Amino acid sequence: MLKKLNFNEINENWDEYKSHLKNAGVSSHTWAVNNDYFNKYFEVVMGRVLSEIQDDRMHLWVSYEGKDDYDRINYLCITRILNDPFTRKKNLNIFAITRIHDVEKHVADQMWVEAFSVIMQFASACKCEGVLGTTLLEHLFNKAKQTDLFGEALFSYKIYWPINPK
Repeated sequence: MLKKLNFNEINENWDEYKSHLKNAGVSSHTWAVNNDYFNKYFEVVMGRVLSEIQDDRMHLWVSYEGKDDYDRINYLCITRILNDPFTRKKNLNIFAITRIHDVEKHVADQMWVEAFSVIMQFASACKCEGVLGTTLLEHLFNKAKQTDLFGEALFSYKIYWPINPK
């Protein structure tokens, strides 16, 4: 089951969530892997994320097994709505996903389908034209390629050259 948390739920458990979100940043984004600012000023970065969540510009989702028990959260996901100033398209960006607990493959597959369905419904309710995301994790990319439940996805290559590699 996937649930979008409200700000009070996030605020009550923020210390726990932010440690998992640091892992999500490092595993999901090249800019965070060796980024001195991200690592040195992580609290500032997370303060900005929390502010964006409070203003409903970003969203924190939890994925858990079952219907009512989210004491055991298996995944965290952050989304944000992007309004492209040139194309005027509004899209939901899956910004980061992180696994907190290992689950059996069949459970993970079922959670993926349920979560993606909820994300698509949320994006549709927000009048988005699509859902997009990038990842460094090949297994997430392959999982997305296998999922044709919501229509054919468009895949592209993203290339990033850091100017001052460390």
